[in-house]
Amino acid sequence: MNFISEDIRMEGTKIHFYKSENDKEPILLLHGGMDNGMCWAPIAEKLSDQYHLIMPDARGHGLTDTLDNDWTYDAMAEDIKKIINFLELEQVNLIGHSMGGNIGAKVAQKYPSLVKKLILEEPGFVVGEYSWFKKLFYKLVMKLYLKLLLRGNLDKIYRKGKKQNPTWPEEEFEPWARSKIQFKNQNPKKLLNALNNPYDWKEIVKGIECPTLLLTGKDGIVGDEFAKKVLEVNNNFKWVKIEGAGHNIRRENPEDFLSAVQFFLQD
Repeated sequence: MNFISEDIRMEGTKIHFYKSENDKEPILLLHGGMDNGMCWAPIAEKLSDQYHLIMPDARGHGLTDTLDNDWTYDAMAEDIKKIINFLELEQVNLIGHSMGGNIGAKVAQKYPSLVKKLILEEPGFVVGEYSWFKKLFYKLVMKLYLKLLLRGNLDKIYRKGKKQNPTWPEEEFEPWARSKIQFKNQNPKKLLNALNNPYDWKEIVKGIECPTLLLTGKDGIVGDEFAKKVLEVNNNFKWVKIEGAGHNIRRENPEDFLSAVQFFLQD
């Protein structure tokens, strides 16, 4: 389906997002690092009969400005609030993957009246618990990974994605590859620098009032013990572990991902 492309311009900066054309119950889909809003399109199409889908480009990603001076989770949560207010929505459901999960959790904690339900697909909470040494090592690995991943044109990155992720549905690769070209044209170093920003996931999770679903992959970055720690912090959370999936659950097992999401939203 075709999604409408739209911008918000405030204080000299641009926030970009895509949306479906209907007035159904709204869901904001928050992408992970190096992706963009359209990376949600394959799943959004499957939800479009029931929901109004809004897919923002996070700052420094897609067609949203880099906003170099303030690339924090607080700032990115404020961007989501601006979109909700701009669209004159009273309350929304949020689904966030990885970095987008961190953003979604921050939105729910900081603006509780705006969020009806929250779904976190493999959120990046665990990175906040890394030691300084592990965080330094992680940054070095990410720097090398970014250099290798972002090398080449759209077609080369597309083929690289297919080789690295042979189980993904075909429709995932075009938006995924295009998002990498857009990210390369922004400021990739900002993603590494963002690891220095504090993110106290326990305090954030503790302050979330809405019903929340934590989705983890069997081979993802959120292990069972860490998931249990999240549930101990907030008893409003439910946890579903998806078999046959890693960090990109919706791409590796879209059927079970959709089943868990729809059951939770309709419960």
